[in-house]
Amino acid sequence: MKEIPVFVPDGSGYKFNASTPSFTPAPASQGSTAPPATSAAPPPPPPPLAVSTPQAVPPPQSSTPNPYLNDYFHTPAAATYPLQYHLYAPQPPPRLTLPLAPHESNPHLLFIPNDLRETLHRKNEATLQTMVHSTLPPSINQYHSLVPIDRTYQESKSAHSTVLYKVFSSLDGNPYVMRKIENVEPEQIDFSKFKKWKSVDCANVVRCYDAFSSLSFGKSCLIAVFDYYPNSNTLAEHHKKLGSAPINDEILWGYLLQLVNAVKCLHEKGLSGKGTINLNKIIVTNKDRIRLSSGSISDLLGDEDQDPLDDIHNIGKVLLELSTLTLPINMRSGNIYQTLKSRISEELIESIRELVDADQTFELTAFQSKLSSQTFNVINKLQHANDFMEAQLTSELENARLFRLMTKINYVMSSTNSPELKIIKLFHDHVFNCYDERGKRVVDLSKVLVNLNKLDCGIDEKVLLVSNDDNECIIASFKEIRDIIDSQFRVISRE
Repeated sequence: MKEIPVFVPDGSGYKFNASTPSFTPAPASQGSTAPPATSAAPPPPPPPLAVSTPQAVPPPQSSTPNPYLNDYFHTPAAATYPLQYHLYAPQPPPRLTLPLAPHESNPHLLFIPNDLRETLHRKNEATLQTMVHSTLPPSINQYHSLVPIDRTYQESKSAHSTVLYKVFSSLDGNPYVMRKIENVEPEQIDFSKFKKWKSVDCANVVRCYDAFSSLSFGKSCLIAVFDYYPNSNTLAEHHKKLGSAPINDEILWGYLLQLVNAVKCLHEKGLSGKGTINLNKIIVTNKDRIRLSSGSISDLLGDEDQDPLDDIHNIGKVLLELSTLTLPINMRSGNIYQTLKSRISEELIESIRELVDADQTFELTAFQSKLSSQTFNVINKLQHANDFMEAQLTSELENARLFRLMTKINYVMSSTNSPELKIIKLFHDHVFNCYDERGKRVVDLSKVLVNLNKLDCGIDEKVLLVSNDDNECIIASFKEIRDIIDSQFRVISRE
């Protein structure tokens, strides 16, 4: 047995010869009979084998540089805000999702749903968006950081062209929407009803805050400031463009109730929704949530007063136009009400017909009573949405508490040399630097959350803290560890 040789693998292995030039085929014009040129540094001969192998033909000499001779560096991509590397991986498709037992969970259940998280990230990104090297005015009154947000490039049919900007207020720091109406002289602006518009507090009307004339853009214009809803779009963009959201009976009922609520609030203030109740002025701010935008603009421009009954007609026209989107194009003519019966409920069709054909005998209060059954359905839906948002907020509520705890741990670990630091380091390794029996790093998010919650509560449960080299072992309770962290952090705070 002693004479049997021991096989020891070569750790270096085969390496790529960077000095070998790259192979470049000869052009077709040179002919296939041209002898190949020898390399300046021929490769070493192959090792002798039991089976005869043909001699490798040296590659031809080429002036093309060898890309492997120089290191290749990727050009770093420009970072965008917010950075996307901290987002969680998307959930697998339902067909690949494994069933879980009642006591089991996965990491996706510990955080808010992906679609809600991505929506909030996009809204934050839109809110914090800025323009570099902008030619716009740096500030207009107390509003600064102008960013154009109007995504419609069609020429305006009205006498006054308008442009939308996202701005920030230097008074409260909040974002707002600034609508600039061009070619308006100061004497043409009527502020008599603007105080009423500022007092409108309705969930389905975009609130206006300020209006004034300005010469900051080089010529006189009217400026109106409203609430800002990031990534909102109009009903026409939301439902009429290719790939837009489909329309069904439930969505139309929700739109009807919200528009009636908006008109009711305006009429109670002695105002009308002239110029706001159409598909290009009603904006969608959240899922199935609409608001009347551009309120007060018509009154500021001194337009003639509108009959309140016209608001009722406009609601019916908007809903009728949206209802026809459920039909094929070749069926959107003729007796449209009869054709819609195959798509939406008869109750909704009759409500739309009553709005379109409303006369002087129409009473909005009586019409609201007819919508009571659908109102309860919408209230039920809103309460479910409220419960969902409250549940998500509750799950994220602990983030601040655990963040404060992790901040204390990092301050203590990097700023103290006391003997108690050994316990804190061992606990940190116990939570974040664990290895299994195969020497592989353990990444267990549930373990991190459980241990940090126990530490924050300061329970009397004892935990065994062992160093990674197994040379140190300490048994301590979570309460003792928390007291050490708090005392050391207080010492650091007083320095």
